[in-house]
Amino acid sequence: MNNICYDKQCTGCGVCALVCPRNAISMTENSEGFVIPVVDEDRCIKCGLCVKKCAKYNKNANPNKAVYAVVANDSNLLHNSTSGGFFGVLAKHILQEGGYVYGVAYTDNLKIKHIRIASENELNRLQGSKYVQSDASDCFTDIKEQLKAGKKVLFSGTGCQISGLLSFLGGSNESLATVEVVCHGVPSSGLFERYIEWLGDKRGGRVTAFKFRSKDMRPTGEHSQFAYICNNKSYKGQAYEDPYYSAFLNGKILRESCYNCSFKGSSRVADFTIGDFWGIERQLKGFPVNNGTSAVLVNTEKAEKLFDKIKESFIYKETTYEVAQKYNPSLHTSTKAERIAFDINDKALFTKTLKSQSSAKDIIKNRIPWQLKATLKKLR
Repeated sequence: MNNICYDKQCTGCGVCALVCPRNAISMTENSEGFVIPVVDEDRCIKCGLCVKKCAKYNKNANPNKAVYAVVANDSNLLHNSTSGGFFGVLAKHILQEGGYVYGVAYTDNLKIKHIRIASENELNRLQGSKYVQSDASDCFTDIKEQLKAGKKVLFSGTGCQISGLLSFLGGSNESLATVEVVCHGVPSSGLFERYIEWLGDKRGGRVTAFKFRSKDMRPTGEHSQFAYICNNKSYKGQAYEDPYYSAFLNGKILRESCYNCSFKGSSRVADFTIGDFWGIERQLKGFPVNNGTSAVLVNTEKAEKLFDKIKESFIYKETTYEVAQKYNPSLHTSTKAERIAFDINDKALFTKTLKSQSSAKDIIKNRIPWQLKATLKKLR
């Protein structure tokens, strides 16, 4: 059995397995917890469809048409978002029009997976950052069926996942809107599952809820503290002092392909690109920033029309790509950190390979109260 492409190139989108006419490809977890395509040579007929449909070779990018800073008017929706709430506003619009929304959620035992929602009551499941690679390919066939049935669909994911979806569908569709999240890179779901087990062992129970970048502690949504529940008791942790979170922030445990990402820059594969508008208080004076702000890239005519329909639901200000990317390098540059080699089956994983590599500067910044930090930024 052989891999379709080298681990350093594969994004794990899963399209190759979906399109194989002989079911000769399986998405298999490797020793680091990432899924990779593995080919059963006895079933393979060498048709080449897997390579033809690979997300890496089907990147049809659009130069962005406009860039905005956005903050949702709905305070509850804004609080449940990690930045300015743009995705929540757009998702509500699609749901109100009878459509479906697909995005990343925690499922049973805190596994990370793309799911479909059909009501606003479920929207909170898709809000908030999950710094883990999600399995999105299971949704692709369902999305195709819903589009054929005339349903409106919103899909949120990373650039490589959206490229994979569009390749699977054979191109875009007028009823499909895509939202790409600005991506620093993804750790594996297998590693995150081991981490959750480790947290549970640390507290003598099972972790039943986890939240990155909780706004309960940092209203601006910065990377500082995270929160989780174990044995019905709430805990919080310091991001840069946690083995998993700090290794993620420092770019040590990402998928190999993330270090040479094909989905960066001002031309994007999705209708919308959304991320944190870091440094906005230095560049757009007077814009409300205390509850997080979204940077929104509008990349297609379809996106322009959608933005116009929902713009009354948020505060916004037009700006430029250069301003939005100045303090958010993930918009234009792959992570340059030195990667750690690890094995999710190593019982001493977190003491051997994922020790916090934070500098003293990281830890000090992590513990400065958000109000003081915001004030210091404005003075610069």
